[in-house]
Amino acid sequence: MDKDYYKELVKRYLEKKSTEEELEVFFHLAEKGELDEYLSDSMDEELGSPGEEEEGSHVKKLAPAKLWMPIAASVLILLSLGFYLLLKKPDVKQSGVHIANVLPGGNKAFLTLANGNKIVLNNAKNGSIATQGNVTVLKVADGQLSYAAKGKGQAAEGFNTITTPKGGQYQLILEDGTKVWLNAMSSLRFPTVFKGVERQVELTGEAYFEVAKNKAMPFIVKSGFQAVRVLGTHFDINAYADENSIKTTLLEGSVEVSNQYAKTIIAPGQQSISEDRGGLLKKEVDTEKEVAWKNGIFSFDGDDLKTIMRQVSRWYNVDVSYSGTISDEKFHGEISRFSNLSDVLKILELYQVHFEQKDNNLIVSYNPHSTND
Repeated sequence: MDKDYYKELVKRYLEKKSTEEELEVFFHLAEKGELDEYLSDSMDEELGSPGEEEEGSHVKKLAPAKLWMPIAASVLILLSLGFYLLLKKPDVKQSGVHIANVLPGGNKAFLTLANGNKIVLNNAKNGSIATQGNVTVLKVADGQLSYAAKGKGQAAEGFNTITTPKGGQYQLILEDGTKVWLNAMSSLRFPTVFKGVERQVELTGEAYFEVAKNKAMPFIVKSGFQAVRVLGTHFDINAYADENSIKTTLLEGSVEVSNQYAKTIIAPGQQSISEDRGGLLKKEVDTEKEVAWKNGIFSFDGDDLKTIMRQVSRWYNVDVSYSGTISDEKFHGEISRFSNLSDVLKILELYQVHFEQKDNNLIVSYNPHSTND
């Protein structure tokens, strides 16, 4: 491969135009150090001279706010497109603990039909995988399932459930054209065909919805103690059982969020926070951050370590436990969900977060006052 190819590969990466194949080549070459020269040149152009800060720069760093400044001179982290690459190794000693090469999650899910039959979707071939009355269940691509009704035949009664395990994600197109992206450790229960006066589904975990418009049939998502009612819009619901609240983030349209105690309507750019004891708040949020997972990115903006590790646990299929006191220090930045687990942990280790691995369990400890002598 010649220099022009390397330059173009880096350029497309920085401009967020890389294909999946190009990204695979990019990370392979970067790991071998063959792109260091081109990345350094690009970063010099992007960041300017030392001490110069360009307004609107898209380069972000993962670091606690208190720790970044003294380390910034020795660490250069590229975070374009939600991917990162260590261009210079910091003068900070790592823990030295070997972390197994755990691969990131991928398109994994299983479908439970109304009759109880289960289909492992990641093992199924593309094409028709089930027929329910006049509805055909199609695996149209890797990681995508679609329901299609043909003619006016009798649709099968009953509900189907799609479930993603730890380390899994999947996309579903419902019979009405609504698109759903399921995050890891999530499930969606839905009818093969929507009938009556409303379209109702049940969610556990997290999903992003692009609801097909139908003013005559509102779309309702039930998740635990909360219900979301829409006519046609784009929104995300984070309803994991191990989180303190259910968060609903709106990107387009308008939604009504309710629990047994309260009701509110949120607008694009807003997020509702519903608590099981009855609280229902709303606030302005960065919607790109809230749905970054759908685009292959971990995005943290003032998240504490335990919040980050819950996401890591779900996506890399590892258990997490803690040793000692864990600070509520806030972290900011973006990391690719396509990176191996060890690469993600190396970033956190730069900031006095330490890991020990025992089988499938990660033991996390944090000492913000430790020295690196």
